[in-house]
Amino acid sequence: MIYFGEVRRVGIRIGILNPDGLELCTQKAFSALRDAFAQQNIRIQPCLYTEQLPKADLLIGSYEKSPLIRELVTKEEIPLALTPEAIVIQELTIDEHTALWGCAFDTRGLLYVLYELADRINAQSVPALYQPVCESPAFKRRSVLHRLPLAELKKGWTISPTSWRSYFEMLVKNRFNGFTLALTAPSPAPVFPYFLSIPEHPEANPFPIPDGLQTSNLQALKTMAELAVEAGLDFQLGFWNFYSGHLPLPFRGLGLDEENIGSYLFLALKQLLFSCPKISGLEFKFHSLPVDFTFFQQTIVQAVQDNGNQTSLTLPADQISADILDLLSLAGIDFALSNEGWGSKIGLPYLKDEEEKVHLWTDPEERIASVFQLPIPSLAPWGDPDYLCQLLPTLINAGY
Repeated sequence: MIYFGEVRRVGIRIGILNPDGLELCTQKAFSALRDAFAQQNIRIQPCLYTEQLPKADLLIGSYEKSPLIRELVTKEEIPLALTPEAIVIQELTIDEHTALWGCAFDTRGLLYVLYELADRINAQSVPALYQPVCESPAFKRRSVLHRLPLAELKKGWTISPTSWRSYFEMLVKNRFNGFTLALTAPSPAPVFPYFLSIPEHPEANPFPIPDGLQTSNLQALKTMAELAVEAGLDFQLGFWNFYSGHLPLPFRGLGLDEENIGSYLFLALKQLLFSCPKISGLEFKFHSLPVDFTFFQQTIVQAVQDNGNQTSLTLPADQISADILDLLSLAGIDFALSNEGWGSKIGLPYLKDEEEKVHLWTDPEERIASVFQLPIPSLAPWGDPDYLCQLLPTLINAGY
């Protein structure tokens, strides 16, 4: 066991078991751990990676990156679940050496381990530091949703990188793994002209756009996506009120008609994904139902496939047909269904009396992942300060 009085004198030896070291997002979390030790006047002595188990006080690494951890998990010497983001923090004796182990299945899990250890050290509590943890997430997808009104794009959208970097790091520390920026519009008319022009469709420039407005909006989107990924989050771009493929068009003018709307939307999605490579997923809420199968296939699915099938899709559970789910599975696209979680449920994915309903639409083969998504009910990106006052009575009334 690590005793702060002793380690202040000799320092703490930390062994990083990933052969290639830590990735950028985990380097930042490791810096938080280092700073926590520094606040206690404890210096760190890193142990260089070798194929042998280093004689360190604290050993960290991930199953995906470390052959040594994989071997020990296989031998059941480390009780780590083989599921994404699973973590273990536990004092273990292996090869006659006792140390505190902080392990995870993957990089994001290791983020959680490092931030958890930093919090424990800041608490200055030795028992808390050694409290054993062996956890796996109940929800694969845990995201916050922020709505961006069309008015912001019309005037030229800008962001504060410092504020958003701090916000994204806060989300990761609280074990969210995704952030969705939803582009909200009062009609299903495309918002793409505010970001880019489509050379194949010069007619789709329906209004004069000030110089630099597209550049400003696109750069803000790219910067936000980069900051989210740098912090360890998946960044999803949402399109609310998106056209669902039915004629007549639910909007007029704009240089678009029934002949070119499908081609325009396909090329716009494709170009936006190419311009912002850090976008890991797209999320849609459609203007009307049902969503046209052929339109969906030739626009959204084709754009994702042309991007190398690197983009996931999140779709409303109550708007998607079984035929579209089969199409996505056959196309090899990673997708999830979201269930409305605001209003009377105060941002919760479901309350206790709704659990059976959730299982009815959750695929037993786990091709369809359920999503915990917390919309921000205020325009401020930091959330609503009254949220907790609403949440607690709701939980109590639901029997939690």
